[in-house]
Amino acid sequence: MKPKKMAARMLDRLVGHGATEAEVFLGQGSRLRIEVRQQKLEYLKQESFQGMGLRVYAGQRMAFVDIADFSEETLELMAKKAVELARMAGSDPAHGLPEKEGKVTGQEVVDQNISSISLEEKLARLMKTERLAMEHDPIITLSNGASYSDVFREVTIANTHGLSHSYKETRFSISVSVVATKNGHKKDGWDNCSRRSYRSLRKAHQMARRAGEMGVSLVGGEPVPSGEVPVVFDARAGRGLIGGLVRAVNGKEVHLGNSFLTGKLGHPIASELVTIVDDGTLGQGVGSAPVDGEGVATRRKVVVEKGVLKAFLYDTYGARKAGAVSTGNGMRGSYGSLPGIGATNFYMVEGDRSAKKLIKDLGQGLYVQETIGFGVNTTAGSYSAGVFGSWIEDGKLTKPVAQVTIAGDLLDILTSIDAVGDDLEFDGRIACPSFRVAKMTVAGT
Repeated sequence: MKPKKMAARMLDRLVGHGATEAEVFLGQGSRLRIEVRQQKLEYLKQESFQGMGLRVYAGQRMAFVDIADFSEETLELMAKKAVELARMAGSDPAHGLPEKEGKVTGQEVVDQNISSISLEEKLARLMKTERLAMEHDPIITLSNGASYSDVFREVTIANTHGLSHSYKETRFSISVSVVATKNGHKKDGWDNCSRRSYRSLRKAHQMARRAGEMGVSLVGGEPVPSGEVPVVFDARAGRGLIGGLVRAVNGKEVHLGNSFLTGKLGHPIASELVTIVDDGTLGQGVGSAPVDGEGVATRRKVVVEKGVLKAFLYDTYGARKAGAVSTGNGMRGSYGSLPGIGATNFYMVEGDRSAKKLIKDLGQGLYVQETIGFGVNTTAGSYSAGVFGSWIEDGKLTKPVAQVTIAGDLLDILTSIDAVGDDLEFDGRIACPSFRVAKMTVAGT
């Protein structure tokens, strides 16, 4: 049975059992994962999947169930059970389905060639990526492995308000990690890449070089004296800080007072060089789709414009709680989960300086290539992370740095960004170019 027809029949069942509102989310498709290590295949799994999530209301009471068995008997049983559970749930005036879905401008993002790419080709690509990374430099002596995954999914969303959408999507991901050894010290270097089409994944030699260069440049890092210095985040390390802001602009959390940005809408929170966008319509974006997880049209939102906080992100429930409207950010990982507020393609707009220029302009500072640890605390508005990177002297990278922590108030960090690079690259839902913070606290020796 075609997905839209199946969804419509399920809605009829739910209404027949007494649901006042109901939503059906259907997901079906296939996925593949491959893992290799030291040029040996360690894991391979290829499978098909299908499932249905039911969000059911009895007035302002809501229940959610999910189903993987599409037999008529099971569907009838679960429809009845879902309505019964809704009647027993607690009442919440914010419960309910979207009242307005908006004009759909985004397109489905699917690689039609996914079925024609052989398993042998994918495995060979993965093996080559790992082999080239191992061969990058003699001090690379070990591999943590490499992995590849892809998924094809067809999504159908329908509800009793007459909403009905169906679209297809593909995602491809590849990663590699190797270990450099020098004078008894070891450090891993890695690279990962996610795209919507297979051919747009980074090439094997590009990933190998990025992973190899990272491990070689960081091995043997030592702490530097504590103090306040300029800090340059490369694009990979910067994603942790920028991505940490997603929860801070979660409209529900803002309404509850759980974000340091509560009460700051319309106010400057960052340097004029900082513009941050969430765009569910971005062409080939990993987080792009015509509609979000509850059928509301995705769109482009400028969250921060030249340093000024312009918007928060909402799903339907969070919007009702806050007295706002959904921004098309009701995200759900699969048919087995309820929608929740999340990012589509969340990124900092690139600037006009090369990443090398951000370093060259400094007499002294820290170049951050990897962060570990806590990161962003969006409630307190703080940032703290252990870092690996390189020390900058006279505009040049001089020695690897490790065992240091950088920290600061998030508003101070954001307002102190004094340069933004031109190297924005989308390797996932969160992206940013390199950027420089004029001064941060570095805790070392």
